[in-house]
Amino acid sequence: MSKAIKKSPQFKMLGLELKLLDLSISDTVLLRHFILSNRKLEFSFVGYDLPIIPKSLFMFENLGSLDLQSNNIERIFDELGNLKKLNRLNLDDNKLVELPDTINILRFLEIIKLKNNNLNEINIDFNKFTYLSILDLANNNIRSIPASLSKCAELEELNLSNNQISKLFDFENLKQLHTLKLNDNNIVEIPDTIGHISALKILDISNNNIDKIPSSILLNIDEYVIFNASGNNMQEILVNIDQSVYEKLLMENQYKFTKIIDEHPKLFEYISFKQLITLYIEMRINDNNITLSNIANFFSFNNNRISINLTGMRIDYFPISLTSIKFIHSLSIPVWLLKTLPTKIEHLANLKILKCWNSINNTKFVLDELPSTIVKFSELEELNLWFNKLKRIPKIIGNLVKLRVLTLAYNKITYLPQLTNLHDLEVLDLRGMKNLNVHVSNSADVNILRD
Repeated sequence: MSKAIKKSPQFKMLGLELKLLDLSISDTVLLRHFILSNRKLEFSFVGYDLPIIPKSLFMFENLGSLDLQSNNIERIFDELGNLKKLNRLNLDDNKLVELPDTINILRFLEIIKLKNNNLNEINIDFNKFTYLSILDLANNNIRSIPASLSKCAELEELNLSNNQISKLFDFENLKQLHTLKLNDNNIVEIPDTIGHISALKILDISNNNIDKIPSSILLNIDEYVIFNASGNNMQEILVNIDQSVYEKLLMENQYKFTKIIDEHPKLFEYISFKQLITLYIEMRINDNNITLSNIANFFSFNNNRISINLTGMRIDYFPISLTSIKFIHSLSIPVWLLKTLPTKIEHLANLKILKCWNSINNTKFVLDELPSTIVKFSELEELNLWFNKLKRIPKIIGNLVKLRVLTLAYNKITYLPQLTNLHDLEVLDLRGMKNLNVHVSNSADVNILRD
């Protein structure tokens, strides 16, 4: 077969065209880019900085797969329509601004990959693409998607992330869909029909303008392997949870709730089933390892006081639902969550102990300076910030006038503001930091811990 390809006029023309494009490749090397698989010819030419697709490629009418990702292609000629047997088209990582209308001739396409281009619109009539199983249009400038895409009943993977899409179509017919990525768009409303796709295992709707998640999705939240809805209007999302969601989750998880009651008998003396379910939904949106069964493990109780420990959680914003829980005495969280405190912290304003640790080694979550939002916890008596990578402490920390214990050990702080307003301060832990000047009120009564 390789000899036949090498002798074909198409092959010789392709070699000439590549030379004209300043790509001098020997026939032997060029031949290696052709593969015969399952009686279908495949051509892969990745990372060669091609500015256009050589027209001679469109003469290989028996081509089944065309992979030209990571080039500099800005335009596709109408002759693309000659490749009527094409099953797979990969043009990821190019500079395409439009597609030729002749792409609609390629009705046998099963895979279309066009991510990381400059496409503004998709002029594809998907009614003709009955075999399409994978469509990747991520990282373009697309504002709308043809409604005809809903007719692709064989579609299994759909990636529309990082575009400018504001409105979605009906997903009712996409019953084979197992991966749906809609993150980083301008989407306001999520169709209820998405929640009725039983095959769906990966759903990412993060970083949009969504203020309500359909009940059909929330009721299936445990079925998703990956579910991400962070970066939306979380406060509105939680307010807009239908009562039916609470009722059905409570009914369908009776065994789990019975087990939670047995293992944590005091839990429901302080919080309601609704508060626990709301917290679970909010945490599950951010961390796919969270289950309804282990959510209660965040809580501990001592003398009618609640302690909550969220350290180690891979969440990137402060759980709003915590603000509605009364009697929280102690809270342990990753330090970066302080940057995302809600405007109103409600019952958390009475918090006495706050521990902010960086228990995950991830540079994404490193903070140089303690956020000024810390002053929202005006009743704090103990603040523990040890083992972070903080370099600065804001002057505003002096407003926490009820502090008795301030632990700053094992950070990278080089300057400490005056703490003369902290008249109740008893312990200041500065271990792991040398030559740090300290100005405190009643310094003789403060136990300053150093190495």
